[in-house]
Order: sequence, then C-alpha cells, then structure tokens
Amino acid sequence: ARVDERDDACAAVRHAANLPWIDPKRVFLFGYSFGSAVALAALDELRDECAGFVGCAHPWGVRAMLVPSQPPCASGKPKLFFHAVNDVVVGRKASGKASGNPDHNPEFTRLRQPRRVAMLKTDHSFAGRYVDVCEHLVDWLDNPHVSYDGRPGSSSDEGVDRYGRRGSDSPESFSSDGS
Repeated sequence: ARVDERDDACAAVRHAANLPWIDPKRVFLFGYSFGSAVALAALDELRDECAGFVGCAHPWGVRAMLVPSQPPCASGKPKLFFHAVNDVVVGRKASGKASGNPDHNPEFTRLRQPRRVAMLKTDHSFAGRYVDVCEHLVDWLDNPHVSYDGRPGSSSDEGVDRYGRRGSDSPESFSSDGS
C-alpha cells in the first residue's frame, strides 16, 4: 500500500507538469512529515520529471517502512529539508541526535548533493514560523543547485553556514514564540 502513496505523488507531479500554465522544469515535490518521506521516495522514480524536493518535518528512519524494496534516494536533484529544533514528533534524528549537526545523521549524509537543512527553533507544526519557512523556500528556489558544503570563498555561500542557515536562521536566534 505504501508504494501506492509514492505512485500517487509521482502522478501528481506528472499531472502538474502537463498543465499549460506550469513550467515543467520548475515542478518540485513537497511533503510535510510522513508526506515528506513519500515525496523523497518518489524523487528517484521521477528522474527528470521534477526539479527537486522540499521536505518539512521529515521523519528520518521511516523509508524502509515506506517502500522496503526501494534503496535509499540516489537522486542528484536538489533537496531542502526544514527541521524544527523542538519537534517532539520526529525528534532529533534530523539534527544528528544531541549534537544538532545534520552531518551526524547517516540518512542525510547518504543523500547526494545538493542538499540543505534549514533548522528553525519551533515545533513540529512550525507554528509562528510560516513566514520564515516561505522566505527561506523562495530564496532556495531561486538557486536550488547551490551546494552548501562549507567551502569558503563562494559568493553564493556568503552569509550561509554549511547547513544552509543564513545569519538569523540559526536555531540560537529563534525563540519559541517565533520572534
């Protein structure tokens, strides 16, 4: 049955790409929570039929449950993950457990570049942070192929740390009330 969810996501992308007012080269998969796992599973199936992936509150560790026979995502398409630091639903798996470092999450580090994690100090629902998520998403969509790997000297990396956080986007600068 989980394969059907992945296939539904693929069908939605294919349908959207065929609409006359849609640029098929700019169709991205987006998923929230378990839908993020479904969308990431669909990314390999779609190959060149979508431009990339965005996942919000991605539940790391559920891929084997989703489609057991499907190997980990091998797509070189751009991937952006929004993770809520105070997320009690999907926990600290996205941020490498206690370290807060996505590089300590083996599922994340196996994903091909370009990939980025934006960590926001909020909860699973991203309450009060919707504008921040939208602003970050719009910035990323302008250039999703930039890989934020900590290499100094790239003008596209200016003001962005290795996890895709811009200046005030670091978790330390957020309060739980969204200010």
